[in-house]
Amino acid sequence: MALLQIQEPGGKPARPKHRLAVGIDLGTTNSLVAARCGLKVETLPDEAGAHLLPSVVHYSREGAVLVGKQAKAYALTDAPNTLVSAKRMLGKGLSELRQLGHYLPYEFDASRDDKAPAVITRAGSKDPVAVSADILAALKTRAESALKGQLEGAVITVPAYFNDAQRQQTKEAAALAGLNVLRLRALLGCLSRILFRTRVKHDRKLCPVSYPSHGAIDCCFGVVSQLIYGEACIQCDAILLSLLGAARSPSNAC
Repeated sequence: MALLQIQEPGGKPARPKHRLAVGIDLGTTNSLVAARCGLKVETLPDEAGAHLLPSVVHYSREGAVLVGKQAKAYALTDAPNTLVSAKRMLGKGLSELRQLGHYLPYEFDASRDDKAPAVITRAGSKDPVAVSADILAALKTRAESALKGQLEGAVITVPAYFNDAQRQQTKEAAALAGLNVLRLRALLGCLSRILFRTRVKHDRKLCPVSYPSHGAIDCCFGVVSQLIYGEACIQCDAILLSLLGAARSPSNAC
């Protein structure tokens, strides 16, 4: 997607600069990156033609960082060094994560502050921000290879239930990956606006919208009144919804 070039009225026309921007869905189970190609928006595949990138990071004995399908192969054989669904740990303290028990088979760094938990791996302590950054960096590399240029920025979708701390850590992960965040957008909010771009004859209409995925279940209420749309997310237990999503999808290994 090319960004707009703005100039002063009456000024000399400037030569438009072609700047690249993408949309990224940093998912709990899978992630992907998309860009506008001509008149269409398309997801960008990797060299093997796969569009989905499993949100899994493995720290190998050789010191390499594997992301995606290669990392997923170590989820059972080398679980302590393979971080799965790190997005669920964003914005949470160590005491919250310990309540999950066997759902997170990791050893946490006891020297870290409770508000900044990190998992001990052979590559050192890795917090959710660093793991998410590895995933975003892989998507950034894929996009720049496919679009044959350096990215100017990215719009990243987040769950509707993400609080301020989770959103902030998503931005920090993007910065660590070398991505300029143009905007964080709630995926459910984007879908809702598309659905309600029609005139409503009634004065006010309350429209619930849900978005079930492999990692979690989002739900919000949109209020439509004479083409004015507003939304409010349900404040709910993100971990509970994630577990419900896992139970619904047997293929979701977490």
